[in-house]
Amino acid sequence: MGWTRGGSLLYSTGLLDSMPPVGKPLFLTPEELARALRVDPETVRRWLREGQVRGQKAGRLWRVPWEEGVRLLGSEERLEEALKEVLG
Repeated sequence: MGWTRGGSLLYSTGLLDSMPPVGKPLFLTPEELARALRVDPETVRRWLREGQVRGQKAGRLWRVPWEEGVRLLGSEERLEEALKEVLG
């Protein structure tokens, strides 16, 4: 009941507004984001530590929400294209 992407609960609460499209990852690694932005991965980690980039830490590993990558690249299309270029 309501916990799928098409469920009314997700639509009514606005949760779909910040979710990646179907088939896209929920999170990016700092390395993936760095390659998309064409910066060093340590730069992304520093931004995460300083709070300039929103992310979550799972143990020692950082994860960056998909929507943060969209924010940094300016659009979902630009993020997808950048990731295709660097990740193949």
